[in-house]
Formats: sequence, C-alpha cells, structure tokens
Amino acid sequence: MEKMPQVQQRKERRKHPRYKLKEGTYAFLEATPHAIVDISESGMAITYVAFKEKCITDYNFDLFSSGKDTYLPHISGELIAEVALISPSLFSVLHTKRLGIKFDTLTLDQQSQLRYFIVQSAGGKV
Repeated sequence: MEKMPQVQQRKERRKHPRYKLKEGTYAFLEATPHAIVDISESGMAITYVAFKEKCITDYNFDLFSSGKDTYLPHISGELIAEVALISPSLFSVLHTKRLGIKFDTLTLDQQSQLRYFIVQSAGGKV
C-alpha cells in the first residue's frame, strides 16, 4: 500500500489568537470607518473602500463596537500588509482593500482595554 504525501501545515507566526468580530465593529482612521475583519492583542485586519489612491501615513485608530457601545481611542499601529480584494461584480467601480495592521507598543491600560474590547466584540475565534 502506497503512502499518501502529507500536506505540510504552515507554522503560525502570530503571538496571539485572532478573533472574528461581530458586525458593526469598526476602526476609525482619519474619521473614516473601516470594518474590522479580525483582531488580536497584537494587530488586526480591516477592509475599506479605496475611493481614491491616497497614501495613509499615520495609522492611529479609534476602535468602536456598536453592539456594546465599546470605544477604544488612540491605538497606533503600522501597516504590514495591503491586499486588493476582488469585487464579486465585474461591473463594480469600487476598489476594496484589506489591510494588515500590527499594533505599536501599547500601554498596560491600553492592553487591558483592548482585551475588554475583544471580549465584548468577538463573534468567534478565527
């Protein structure tokens, strides 16, 4: 009997587990809401509609969850990934992107508030 080749799984490089968030959870950047796809204690993924090509240089977010009215201001981070998403409609003129953000060093108070935000907003583990 011939052995089937085993598929190698990629090693997870993240330090913290990621959580999917409930609908209505946003990261505001320059007063514009961006949907949070998932979040961990060290970063998050967001999606947004890019109406114009604009270079964002300051990644300072205010996080908001409408379900429990949870708000977490002034979380800074850096861009680590940017991916253009394919529109389900061939005729769409909107360009949607997904950004991977790594949080900068958080204070102990911010870490505590972020954990609370995740608990209040999480819909499930990724």
